Amino acid sequence: MLDIGTWRHCIMSMHNTFTYGKSQQDSVYRVRVNNDTDSVELVCIGMDCVDSPLSDGYYCGKDIPEWLISKIAVLSITTCGAYNWVDGIGKRIDEDTYWVNAP
Repeated sequence: MLDIGTWRHCIMSMHNTFTYGKSQQDSVYRVRVNNDTDSVELVCIGMDCVDSPLSDGYYCGKDIPEWLISKIAVLSITTCGAYNWVDGIGKRIDEDTYWVNAP
């Protein structure tokens, strides 16, 4: 018999949290925040990534752009896993992962 806790985990892990067309942007950043090291990991996704103001990779402390910090601050007070985008900002996926609209 399948443990219900395991079953819920399987369903959640298979759910696609990024839905194209929900964002008004051509590009978004997948941002993973690491509070232990005061850093973020960025991955740009979309058509405009070639001309993106940030390259994929890790950013620490004062190297993190102010616009990104502001958007993460707004999203950090939203509910994890919420299905609605915050217009012009993005959405929160889990405790430390966000989809953030490109500037």
